[in-house]
Amino acid sequence: MKHFNFLTFIMSCLLLTASCSRSDDEKDESTTSSCKNVNGLKVIQSGEYLNFTIDSNESGPYEIGVNQTGNGVPYSGFVVNEKTYSQSINNISNGQILTPGTSYSFFVRKICSSESKSDWGFEKSITISNNFCKKPYEVKVEDFYNRIQWKINNYENGQSPSYYQIQYGEQGFSLGTGTVIDTSQDYYNAPFVAGKKYDIYVRSYCAGTAGWGEWTKPVTFLASITTACVAPTYANYTTTSVNSSYYHATINWENDGVSQYQISLSVNSGLPTSATLYEISAPNAATYTNLVKGTTYYFYARKKCTSNTYSNYYGPYIVKW
Repeated sequence: MKHFNFLTFIMSCLLLTASCSRSDDEKDESTTSSCKNVNGLKVIQSGEYLNFTIDSNESGPYEIGVNQTGNGVPYSGFVVNEKTYSQSINNISNGQILTPGTSYSFFVRKICSSESKSDWGFEKSITISNNFCKKPYEVKVEDFYNRIQWKINNYENGQSPSYYQIQYGEQGFSLGTGTVIDTSQDYYNAPFVAGKKYDIYVRSYCAGTAGWGEWTKPVTFLASITTACVAPTYANYTTTSVNSSYYHATINWENDGVSQYQISLSVNSGLPTSATLYEISAPNAATYTNLVKGTTYYFYARKKCTSNTYSNYYGPYIVKW
């Protein structure tokens, strides 16, 4: 009888151990299946950006990790919510800058919760290329002058531009249909018209095989002043009597406060001649003294533009006491 009890005891322990073992296995299997591994990862360099494509049946977030190739699992990672994502090589993770000519490996895993992540997988290696033209950034417009400005990073990554190209047009225009300007400066004073919205793109050109860099994203700007080479659209005047025969007249016209203008006041209604033209900058008014009361005067104004060109005339505008 004692022998039977001992066997029973042994069998019970074995059954209990098997039961416990199955329970742990089931628990591990459940934990693994609750945070599934992704199916794949693609990494492609485009200029100063790395483009990531994550193949997964699950929604984000994901963690992308990086390490120098051959150094094993990632030491640094960043979280993304999208399955397609771009990140600058000048700030890949926590301020880390990738070095041209060095091979880096990237990994991806699914984040299910703060306590649950899938395994790292799909090591993809890429050697960082330096053969691209640096892309402008922080494109903005200085309102007073309609001056388009931008910056170029001072990182070693990328080639230094030989010159820049600007393309702009009214809001919504398609690249390739706008006004194109080439400049070696990091700014350009644009000929905008007050009240109109413009989309602005900038890119760099580098010598050698780097060629053109990528266009910046469009910056939309509402012009508050006119700097385009267009004729003024209005004029008005006030008078001050001197005596029974003469008066002074102060004439105002549309003026952007930046450009130069040519103005003329004479008794001839035809277009001005060089003898009557007077060039003025910044102020939007001119005072003519000792005009004869009862005499009809004709006022003209035009804008002086780049390369010593001029707009059409505004006028004749009649001035009379």
